[in-house]
Amino acid sequence: MKQRHIVIFTLLLMTSLLVGCVQEDGLSMANGKLHLSIGKISTQTESRATPSELGKPLAEQFQLKIQRQGSQYTTYEGVFQDEISINVGTYDITATYGEDVIIGRDTPYYIGTAKATINKDESTTVSIPCKVGNALVSVAFGKNQDENARFDKFYEEYGLLVQIGNYSMGINKEQTASSIYFPAGSQPQFYFYGTLKSDNGRMVSIELNHKNLPDVFHAADHAKLTLTLPDPESALGVNISKADVTTVQLDETIPLSWLPVSTVIPTHQYNEDKMLVGTNLTFSNNYPGMEWKAVVTNANGETVRTVTGSGALFSEYKSSSDWPYLPAGKYKATYYLVKEDDENKVSSREFIVGQPTLTAKAEGYTSYDKYLSRDIDAANAADGYTLYEPQVSVNISPSLAANPRYGYQMTYTFNGETNTTTNNIQNIGNKKLDARLAAYQLSMNVQFAGEQIAAKNDFYITGIPFMFAPPTTSTWEKDGDVTDEGDYARLGRWNGGSQSLTYTKVAIPTGTQLSLDYKFKPNAGAVSTTFTISAGNQTLVSGKANSYQNPTYEGVQSVTISPDATYIRCHNSYGAGVTGTDLYRVGLQYR
Repeated sequence: MKQRHIVIFTLLLMTSLLVGCVQEDGLSMANGKLHLSIGKISTQTESRATPSELGKPLAEQFQLKIQRQGSQYTTYEGVFQDEISINVGTYDITATYGEDVIIGRDTPYYIGTAKATINKDESTTVSIPCKVGNALVSVAFGKNQDENARFDKFYEEYGLLVQIGNYSMGINKEQTASSIYFPAGSQPQFYFYGTLKSDNGRMVSIELNHKNLPDVFHAADHAKLTLTLPDPESALGVNISKADVTTVQLDETIPLSWLPVSTVIPTHQYNEDKMLVGTNLTFSNNYPGMEWKAVVTNANGETVRTVTGSGALFSEYKSSSDWPYLPAGKYKATYYLVKEDDENKVSSREFIVGQPTLTAKAEGYTSYDKYLSRDIDAANAADGYTLYEPQVSVNISPSLAANPRYGYQMTYTFNGETNTTTNNIQNIGNKKLDARLAAYQLSMNVQFAGEQIAAKNDFYITGIPFMFAPPTTSTWEKDGDVTDEGDYARLGRWNGGSQSLTYTKVAIPTGTQLSLDYKFKPNAGAVSTTFTISAGNQTLVSGKANSYQNPTYEGVQSVTISPDATYIRCHNSYGAGVTGTDLYRVGLQYR
């Protein structure tokens, strides 16, 4: 007998495993689609405007259960999904929101059911009409300010106590915006409680009844109790002066403050020239089907944006002449529901606006800059002493720079001179400068909306390229017997010794690659002479004439400067009588 039971149990276990596999395989081989939405709340006797749909943010908070009719197996159970692949068949669908607690503050519970028949290769759309599944009570202490003042006159603390069996919860005088929820089918008891200001703070508890209160509360019953103190001179006699029991709806039982607060996505905007022009704000659609307003304030409490509409709201920078751009920092969005010119605050959220992408530039170029960028043709076409097109700029649009809210100012300094402008782009004009190894620095600083953006750039003036054909004593410094002879310079003729021409208007960084273009003819009588062209202490080229010879040296030669050179020197070792050197040309270009 025991063996028989074991066999039966084993068969049952295998059967359950097979059923589980069939169910899972069935889902993977689904041949229909079910499209779901959470529809209007069941209104029963009342007909107030409600959203046609909850919208995604709230719908996703519902739990969903789908069962095949006539089957104990659940096809799907989990968070709400608006599309589910499913097998052919007829299904029972249940959607729930919240928990049906015994008693709780602001804990609505929603439930909705629907049926769906799925056909092969078809999509079936079903809207699940959800309704409030529990009941609730709310309270007002006095029907007007005078009656409310009576409670404050006699009682230090007071409230309404709701009791469900052995469970209870109160709504005190500070909590009248809240409601207490309890399951449908409950028989609640209501009590007023308070602490008297007189009589040594004696506690008072009074059971409350009203003819309009049902013995048993049904789903969606909302008891709105108004308590009163009939005698203005007595703390006794608290009663329910009014008890309205209505059927509640979706939009009034999920407090709007419970809805996910709309998020704000700030996005800085740039034009086609990549100039900052403003900041757009996008507000998520968390109040579906409702007209709502968002008011944005900065850390100083100033209103910087206001936008009203339904659905997802969008605030474009072009719509705000005062605050088209929102500086980086903390902001607060306050949300209001708008109904017939009335605005009711529902929630607020802080958010951060990040830093924009701001780029400051100090620009320009010299022949050396072109050389470094390997644009050799441009380097050799440039004047070796000129800083071309110096300019300072920042990618902030002129309209923002001109907006007094942002306090825009640009300061720039060059060659010891400082200037200030309110332009976003400032052209300085070409500068003729002396060659030197030290850099000329163009620096700038921009102040904008509490931020500082800076930039700087170093420029080197080398004096390259140059060509002298020939060098003259008016442009080169001479040492010894040097004369200008029209198409050449003569180094050495009468006095003997050495002679030189030196060009000091250069500043060539070490490592610079150049082409030396030269032509010279040393002439020798009885004594030989050597002619040398050097950059600083570095010999670039040399040529010698022995007794009664006059060879010509001419060509273009590659040289690399090392170390730094601050002069070019042409030197003749000896000159007297016919001995000397004729110098026709010397030039340097970038290579």
